[in-house]
Amino acid sequence: MSTEEHKRITIPAALAQVLGERGLPTVSYYELAVATWRLCKRTELNGVPLRAHKAHLDWAAFNRYHQLMLRNGILRPISGITGPPVYLLIGAAVTDAKVLACAADPFCYISHLSAMEFHGLTDRMPEQLYISSPAHGPWKGFADEQMQKDLGAEFDDYINARLPQLQRSRPEKLLGKPVHQVTSIHLGAFRHLKDQHIRVATRGRTFLDMLREPQLCGGINHVLDVFREHAQSSLRLILDELDQHGKPIEKVRAGWILEALCHIRDVRIDAWTAFAQRGGSRKLDASADYSADFSERWALSLNVPILINERT
Repeated sequence: MSTEEHKRITIPAALAQVLGERGLPTVSYYELAVATWRLCKRTELNGVPLRAHKAHLDWAAFNRYHQLMLRNGILRPISGITGPPVYLLIGAAVTDAKVLACAADPFCYISHLSAMEFHGLTDRMPEQLYISSPAHGPWKGFADEQMQKDLGAEFDDYINARLPQLQRSRPEKLLGKPVHQVTSIHLGAFRHLKDQHIRVATRGRTFLDMLREPQLCGGINHVLDVFREHAQSSLRLILDELDQHGKPIEKVRAGWILEALCHIRDVRIDAWTAFAQRGGSRKLDASADYSADFSERWALSLNVPILINERT
């Protein structure tokens, strides 16, 4: 190797710099491929020439760089993830399973009891990490859109080079914590906290999830306790979320809880009485048996034992 060539930086070393400049502790297999694709079109990095390489990356070259980075410890596979691998970058230390989950699935977000913990709505420490992610069909649609955005006019060339595409990685157990994944046809309502490297359900959506799936939020009794303690301070967010995304039965359940349990009155809550279904068999807790204890205003069976005991 000539002295001039020795002064040049290798593609794996340059990739380590490029990935480090992203400010993220992790990189997915797909993200690694896109970063390599872009880098190979360059001749220098930060003023330092790159060693001779193919300008048009192909699978064989990418795989060679990938394996070199693994052998050199630049990439460390994250355990507990099935599907395409996700890596920790050299020098990165992650102690929060939420960060790893959001790195594994770019369209998931922290939800249910884990989101309740994040928002300070519960003092429970979830034994599982709860995440929400789109179902297979919508997920693939979001992935196709993301690849088009990432690659632009080079999308077809990238695909023809048979380089890794954005495919779903499933976090199953991260840092010793099992991951419970909830799927939906929708992307969901979440905030992207870039400084923490996570996405988490909004506070309003978290209250809606309590109504939809109380069994994933500590159980119906815990959900009612959380509404009692926090609904007043989060009222605008709850009302906005229910008005925009709540189903009729969810508005009915929320209406009774907010009025009867939290002693909150609001014209927007009054409007939800239009969704009360007279003569139906709607229940406050969808998973429990019907109870004769009944709200006439909301046409709702109050079938939660703790409420029955309180009212007798």
